[in-house]
Amino acid sequence: MKRNTKEAILLAALHLFADKGYDGVSVRDIAEAVGIRQSSLYKHYESKQDIFDHILIQMEVQYQQMTQEVRAPQGDMAAVASAYERITTEELKAIARGMFFYWTESDYASQFRKMLMIEQYKSEAKSRLYHEYLTEGPLKYMTELFRLLIERECFIQEDEAFLALEFYAPIFFLMNKYDSGAKRDVLITQLDQHIEHFADHYRKD
Repeated sequence: MKRNTKEAILLAALHLFADKGYDGVSVRDIAEAVGIRQSSLYKHYESKQDIFDHILIQMEVQYQQMTQEVRAPQGDMAAVASAYERITTEELKAIARGMFFYWTESDYASQFRKMLMIEQYKSEAKSRLYHEYLTEGPLKYMTELFRLLIERECFIQEDEAFLALEFYAPIFFLMNKYDSGAKRDVLITQLDQHIEHFADHYRKD
């Protein structure tokens, strides 16, 4: 086969998990979706759990690639805070748009997000993943970032956890509106307006 069979298996499994849930999908279902025999699939992955584990590995790789592509600040938190200290509102809007498109339009990331939204109610382990990727994880990261930016006097004195929630909650809401079929251009306009409003209200000149 010309395509990478290992990657094709992961993507097919991810689509099925997002549609039917992890427990509703068999290894045979995945093999049929890829167009290979079940025995051939086992040459690449030992089990359905092995496939899921490799989906997580691939997700980490793709997420890191995305952050580089949208030019999000890299490094430890001190380096990230230093970069955001100098960033313009227009640059911040571009980063936010890039991440929004990634979670809503990237085939891999959007299906991963939908899968976790389903699985959070069925599995304690997958619920932890959901919160790590989409709720508590981002909020924890942003809370620490805003703490450093407040210390550097880039932002007004405010509770850093509140700022993290104030920044992230509308973005999370807009992603869910995207899933329900809201118009893309309207959502992007609202995203830009949110970033501008947040910067105007909390960022020091």
